[in-house]
Amino acid sequence: MAMLALAVNGDKNAQRWVNPAQPDKGRALAVELLHRKVNSYALFRRAYPGYGHFLPWFTVNQTTHRITPDNGWYGRVPALDNGELAWSAVAAWAVLSAQGTLSSQLIVIHKMIERARYLTHIQSNLIHRSDSI
Repeated sequence: MAMLALAVNGDKNAQRWVNPAQPDKGRALAVELLHRKVNSYALFRRAYPGYGHFLPWFTVNQTTHRITPDNGWYGRVPALDNGELAWSAVAAWAVLSAQGTLSSQLIVIHKMIERARYLTHIQSNLIHRSDSI
């Protein structure tokens, strides 16, 4: 998610990473992929509310493209991976917010961050620092 946020924000290297064959279309693909990832996350969240906005290791169904907890991960979540996910969601939220993207995906990301209790820290520290950048 963080690399996609960089590509959406105009980073040429990230855009090349997202779409090596056509880097000039990397931003558009990054937006599409962010939306798809957030939609998958929202579907998982509705299907498995007990995970409290966190993700276990999961399997992707090749037909439906839905994610389900992987064997051995029902009722468990990896802390480090979810921390990385939360902070990459912060990056995506910041970029989409700055660009005026008001969408259901942005709301899902916002809820994810809020539930992970990162929003207070972001609002009190990171957003105020953007004034000096």
